[in-house]
Amino acid sequence: MTTLVFIHGFTCDGSDWAAQLSFFGRQCPVLALDLPGHGNTPADERWSLEALAESMWQQLDALGLERVALVGHSMGCRVILEAASHRPSAVAALMLVDGSRNAPLGPRQEAQVKALEMMRMDGFKQFLREFFEAMFTDRMSAGQRRAILERSTRMRAEDARALRANMMGWDAAVFESALKQVQRFAIPLSVIQTTRTDASGRHALKLGETMPYLDTIAEHVPLADICVMPGEGHFPQIESPEAFNQLLQGFVSRHCLT
Repeated sequence: MTTLVFIHGFTCDGSDWAAQLSFFGRQCPVLALDLPGHGNTPADERWSLEALAESMWQQLDALGLERVALVGHSMGCRVILEAASHRPSAVAALMLVDGSRNAPLGPRQEAQVKALEMMRMDGFKQFLREFFEAMFTDRMSAGQRRAILERSTRMRAEDARALRANMMGWDAAVFESALKQVQRFAIPLSVIQTTRTDASGRHALKLGETMPYLDTIAEHVPLADICVMPGEGHFPQIESPEAFNQLLQGFVSRHCLT
């Protein structure tokens, strides 16, 4: 039976998936990993999405898992796309949960330099706090908010800044080529999207609404199953676990229970 593997987002950890591990763990093998520098996995000082994807495969290899269905949230969407492009035969399917693209198509180094200029070290911790606070809705409890905000400060500011800049470079130079690899190897791709961002901040999507990120996915992977979960924040798996699990059930049934 295919193992269902959950990959967390930027400065987060595997505990974000507690409700999914409990629910889907009664149906199939499940696992939530901590990427390097997150949760209980030590940092290896290589603050790149390529290094995170490599670590993911190393952890799965150590467990003897040969074929997996990958669910990524936020930064984790990038990690699983990167991972799948290097080992497509090991991936039964991909699910992207509220991913994004934060830099337009262009040179990677240029996007990373621009990102570093935007994220000055002075005040970076406050930047992270405001960054995460914009992701919550009223359904997120005060305790959940505190836990996520506190966790975001555990990573050294210079490391978090380096990883965030690397993500921007990846968005600019690799995102579309990663989607082309998904299409080339016919890896089933699904999306649950809850928010979009623009110059005025982060906004909950409305039913039927689209955005450039989703349009790019549909362009490169025409058979991608794209679902908008309206009225949610950036952490639907935490804020609305029952509704989220119901949406994820189809993906699990198709790719882990057959």
